[in-house]
Amino acid sequence: MNHATIDTPANFAFASRADEDKAGDAGLRTLQIGRAKLSLHLSAAGDNVFRVQLTGKRWPDGNPSCAQLTSAEFAGRPSSATCRIAPDASLNLELAGHTILEGSSGQTFGLNGAKWLLSLTYDPACRYFGLGGKNLGFELSEQRGLFWNTDGQADASAFTSRQALATAQDSSFPVLIIRKPLPQAPAAASNKQQAAPARAVWIGLVINSSYPSFINTGAGDNRFGPASTPFERRLYVGAVDGEPDVYLVADETAAGLIRKLQALQGRMERPPLWALGHHQSRSASRSYDDLDRLAREFESRGIPNDGLWLDIDYMEDFRVFTINKKYFWNPPEQVEELRKRGFQVVPVLQPGLRRDPTYIEYQEAVAKNLLCKTPEGQPFVGFACPGYAVFPDFALSAARRFWTDRVTQFARLGFAGFWLDANAPASGSVPLEDMLFNQGKLNHGSWHNQYALALAEATRQGLLNAHPDRRPFVLSRSAFLSMSRQAATWNGQPLATDSQLAGSIASALNLSVSGMPFNGPAILGGASAGDSSDGDRLRRWYQATFLFPLLRNHSQSSSSGAMGANDSVASTDADPWNRDRKTIAAITAFIRSRYKLMPYLYNVFLEQETAGDPILRPLWYHCDEDWTLAAADSYTLGRDLLHAPLLSGKHTSHRVQLPAGRWFSFCDGRWLSGGSHLVKPGTSTPLFGRVGSVLPLRAGLPTDSRTDLRTIDLLILAEATGRDAAALTFTASYLADDGHSFAYRSGAQSGLCLSLSIERDTIRLETRQEETGYGLIQFRLLLPVASAVRKLYLNGEKQPLKREILPLVGRKLAVYASPTSPASLSY
Repeated sequence: MNHATIDTPANFAFASRADEDKAGDAGLRTLQIGRAKLSLHLSAAGDNVFRVQLTGKRWPDGNPSCAQLTSAEFAGRPSSATCRIAPDASLNLELAGHTILEGSSGQTFGLNGAKWLLSLTYDPACRYFGLGGKNLGFELSEQRGLFWNTDGQADASAFTSRQALATAQDSSFPVLIIRKPLPQAPAAASNKQQAAPARAVWIGLVINSSYPSFINTGAGDNRFGPASTPFERRLYVGAVDGEPDVYLVADETAAGLIRKLQALQGRMERPPLWALGHHQSRSASRSYDDLDRLAREFESRGIPNDGLWLDIDYMEDFRVFTINKKYFWNPPEQVEELRKRGFQVVPVLQPGLRRDPTYIEYQEAVAKNLLCKTPEGQPFVGFACPGYAVFPDFALSAARRFWTDRVTQFARLGFAGFWLDANAPASGSVPLEDMLFNQGKLNHGSWHNQYALALAEATRQGLLNAHPDRRPFVLSRSAFLSMSRQAATWNGQPLATDSQLAGSIASALNLSVSGMPFNGPAILGGASAGDSSDGDRLRRWYQATFLFPLLRNHSQSSSSGAMGANDSVASTDADPWNRDRKTIAAITAFIRSRYKLMPYLYNVFLEQETAGDPILRPLWYHCDEDWTLAAADSYTLGRDLLHAPLLSGKHTSHRVQLPAGRWFSFCDGRWLSGGSHLVKPGTSTPLFGRVGSVLPLRAGLPTDSRTDLRTIDLLILAEATGRDAAALTFTASYLADDGHSFAYRSGAQSGLCLSLSIERDTIRLETRQEETGYGLIQFRLLLPVASAVRKLYLNGEKQPLKREILPLVGRKLAVYASPTSPASLSY
């Protein structure tokens, strides 16, 4: 399928009239488009969230989407926005006294056969983001895209896979985010003390269609020249089939909008702590001995690591849910032995079942009629790692139960998580259009994009059945709307190049704001050959992504069954120690820094669970300044850390733009003001902390994966104030739990609240522990020496301060440290 070609409004017929419902339903309209009569339902969910749905005979199968979108949370909340469908079938969305989105008369709702389109007025002043899964860059003006999950490796031959990797789209999140500037009236002299009006509003469109959907943000066509008819830029969304279902969401802030989009798709439950660690994956890893060798390397070098991943070679002849006894002769005992050493074993699962009459899963799937069919009614056969493969029909509840039952049995061997690959779905060189769903009643397009979502849900449920007291972890290559409820996703496997590294940041940010917060690329893109042998490049990949929600090193190998027998791609493992000393030292420092920051990272994940804030955030999320709209090479982790990595090996310095305020530079220990700064990070990275924040850190030097969230250091980022300056006050909070169970739901978590005041060179800090379900939180207080703070009072008592070194991002930062203290209790 060609991702660059989408439908044009010129081929659609549009409704020119929207008649009111005769029964008086204000939200119901009848549209007449040619000879087609459609029912349009506009509903207001509350809190500036609206839904437009159309039904009609054009779509006999309705809308087969299984995305779990819910607007129940918004019910009862007041709306400051209004959305109307006019009698001329135009659409108007207003907020803050301004029309922020509109479709013109007779050019808004269009049909072309089963295809539908919602066309809106294009505003060149708007800026566009989102479209999660599309590798189109960071800001998305004048772009077009078709959403069709594609596995660049599994759907391509070995000869073409290298090129395909650069453009493959593994996920489909048809979510468009629009920033619309508002007209600014000159401020009256008498109003100088009043808050400035909003500079812009934010709009979100969510297309709930499992069919291939498309979005155009004013893209043109290079065939139009000076002598051509004038080209009309349009903003439009649509799908190739299925009943239209579009959510329109508005807010006066970027953060407010993204939280609503996340609530609509589902905020992510807190993951197991080990899922946030470093993961090592090699396509050639297939045995206990392979994993044990990796574990010993991590242990002997003092490099923390949580996950050891198995690719398809661990299976018996690539039969899913089997283990080759030559590689694991006692799986439960061996998996448990690694777990006790701090390593979780994560096997791959693929939906393609080997077509083999001796294979029990194949036998059962055939006997129970659980497989996708061809138009002739026989099981669809594609090409996958097992060779000839058949695929469970996840449109059937029985097929989902079948998969869940198999995962349950398999997970009881000791596995706490799985990764799902080739689940676009992928069938090699076999055309997918012959792969039908729901016993052959639904065409392939109706379920293609959501196949991975159903697979992930069934896999997650299997893990919960096997380990009811453990939080499950599923990582999926492909994804669709509401996947945040089921799994994390990795952003495909881009090539190990500087441009692909930069593109990975843009892709991760747009996925994050599209409703998929737990994401990240494979380190070095899973590439093989000469690309991954470059130590400088491997350092830059770790430097740029060590704070991403997912940190997973995956290297390809020609010895793996993932490649054909005649493939001749050289292999160079991207293991952290398989390089020169400089690279090994730098990578070790970045991995340890991630674990040092683990308590902070975990609490950012808790913000996602409670409020819906992304883990990675574009700079415009907290800073509404025009320059942030093009800041594609920087991001914040939560609110308090800003990272602007060096992405090219051609440069040793990096110009960084910081938002207004004061920022602490971890790469050189200086305080900087907002604005442009030239930074020379060396083997470190440009990482900055926001003034007025408290960063919870893991105590001691992290050399393994064992993080106790009850024993922490609190790094206070605050400067001494001037003699005549007012005192600076701020608050902070921290939560801790066991990191692996659901006991927090019944109160087994501990909460720490902090109130700080800084005046001249003195900090006064009051702490209280308001929750104690997970025990007392022990902490030390750390102050950067560069902050010029010399006195610290904790709950009224002056604290002795000792100077020491804090190793972080490859630097040794001078800090003052207090003794360890428990928080005061508050009941």
